[in-house]
Amino acid sequence: MSSYAEVKAALTRSDDDLYRTIGLSEYGAFPSDPLRRGKQAYLNLTAKLREQICTSDEIRKLSQDNGESVALGSAIADLVLQHYQVSSEVSVSIAVLTVRAGVLKYCAIYWDTAEDATQ
Repeated sequence: MSSYAEVKAALTRSDDDLYRTIGLSEYGAFPSDPLRRGKQAYLNLTAKLREQICTSDEIRKLSQDNGESVALGSAIADLVLQHYQVSSEVSVSIAVLTVRAGVLKYCAIYWDTAEDATQ
């Protein structure tokens, strides 16, 4: 499981640093460029994980709790670990990048965000 502290620390890192972390793992098709490889791997993994992330009641609830990005990141990182054999550092990097990109936007096709905004 991803720790609260891991996610909190990752939130202070730059996007490029997080992409490099992903790129230095075994994923991607561009071995000479970890940043490029990380960005491609992130896009591939998040496309595959979208349904799992966006149909999770826990993640939906946490995404509606404004300002709780650490808890939301932890939940997403745990979900990544459940579905892929990646390191905790890679799962946290994927989670933080997803939180920064905006989970409401990422899950718009699954959630009625207009309805969510009024609740």
